[in-house]
Amino acid sequence: MKPELNPKLRLIFTVLAVFGGFLQAMAQETLQSVTDRGNTTTNGIRINSSLDVGDAYDPSRYGFLQVVRPAQQGNLFHISLIRNGSMVYGLGMLNNSSTFGLQPGDSNATTEGFFMLPSGNIGIANQNPAFKLDVAGDIRSFGSLYVSSNNATGGGIKLGDDGDMVDLNDGWATHRFSNGIRINNANSGGIPVIQLSNSINTPSFFSSSRLGIGTQEPAAALEVSGAAVFGGNIDPNSAIGNLGYLNGTGKMSIGFNRSGGRGEASFVSNQGGGNSGGFAFYNHNNQGVENELLTINGNGNIGIGTSSPSTALDVRGIISTPEIAFRNADGGDDSDPYRLRKVQGGPNTNWLELQLNDDETESFRIYGNSCVGYSCGNYSGNLYHSFDTMGNVYHKGNVGIGTTAPTEKLTVNGKIKANEIRVDGQGAPDYVFEDSYHKLSLGEIEQYIKLNKHLPEVPSAKEFERDGMALGETNKLLLKKIEELTLHLIEKEKELKSQAERLTEIEKLLKINK
Repeated sequence: MKPELNPKLRLIFTVLAVFGGFLQAMAQETLQSVTDRGNTTTNGIRINSSLDVGDAYDPSRYGFLQVVRPAQQGNLFHISLIRNGSMVYGLGMLNNSSTFGLQPGDSNATTEGFFMLPSGNIGIANQNPAFKLDVAGDIRSFGSLYVSSNNATGGGIKLGDDGDMVDLNDGWATHRFSNGIRINNANSGGIPVIQLSNSINTPSFFSSSRLGIGTQEPAAALEVSGAAVFGGNIDPNSAIGNLGYLNGTGKMSIGFNRSGGRGEASFVSNQGGGNSGGFAFYNHNNQGVENELLTINGNGNIGIGTSSPSTALDVRGIISTPEIAFRNADGGDDSDPYRLRKVQGGPNTNWLELQLNDDETESFRIYGNSCVGYSCGNYSGNLYHSFDTMGNVYHKGNVGIGTTAPTEKLTVNGKIKANEIRVDGQGAPDYVFEDSYHKLSLGEIEQYIKLNKHLPEVPSAKEFERDGMALGETNKLLLKKIEELTLHLIEKEKELKSQAERLTEIEKLLKINK
């Protein structure tokens, strides 16, 4: 579509075309000589009075073309177009000047109209145009504006007083703005720049694909020196990266996407909504389903695999790390923290190592308690395991070696080799030697053995097979039987000694009787 010409300009150009055709016709036709008060003009017409085309001069007449002299029509030599008794437009030269103009109304006192100087400068609503086209007013165009030049400095556009607001030309020499946009062909680093305002604390764009906000020479594709505020509603699952607030939630989101489809990942702040704070990282599939990867809540707790971390680091899953260092939560000495690490001692030789401080009071303990995190206080729960730096070990339950179902404090399914085994000696059977102790006679023991096939108080073979042997109790029982046997041997020794003495007396009597 061609741009529509301003109605004023259309009328101006139409009148100029008609007037130009009139002058051209006069130049091509040989006119008769005319004598006016003794002065003769050949091949031309000189008029020192009004010219009324079609009838006598009468401003009240309609549709007249008149040539008006200055005394009758202000300071303008012009051709008047009259309608309804008043001049509609005047075309001619301004008095005492070489300005050619087209003005509305019946006086040249108004600055409205079209004016042209001998220099070729044209003014619209401006009797003294300083440029080729000098318009005192607004310009409207429905088409494009083309500015070009073949001179050394190039064509350009200037807006505002003395071009202080905008100064653009194709020379890219010095383009300055008082409080607007600044465009230059090079900054101090020789890089073309577009800068909003002449202050250094303004956004600048460099032709080397770098954008700086608050800096004239950004070191990266985007460098912001100062705070940034973002607003608006966005969708973190959109097909392009984004930065803004989630619709209706008060949460701010940064979305990332590099492969099209729905957003690949997003960072969401104020995760809990309201004033709870916190933020989270998500990834997304092409259906917009999001998966929360990491959460930091308003208390600073970090959750991986959980959106509600209850401790400083709450991980619901497997952690892969060669070493973990434990430091004091109370701000104490952290120079030698506890360490839990995997150690490779050689080919196919690995172990998990817990390193404590070298103090004798250091220990590793395992408690059982229903409390969570730091709410345990001093861990008032049950102590199940303790390992100290002196090598002492405490275990509340049963220990199984070679078995997963220990029935005693220590259940060993296999052989035990030790330099020494000590059993608690409480309840040793020294009471056997008390005078009040009653022991079975050898005859009674004989009768019991014949009946039960084992010693009194000693478990049978079936009982040993079924229940095992209590080493401490068995040893004390065996000691008791040894002590009882010792008493029986002492008694038998006394009997044998008495019998030996009697035999000696008998032998003496026999010798005497011989």
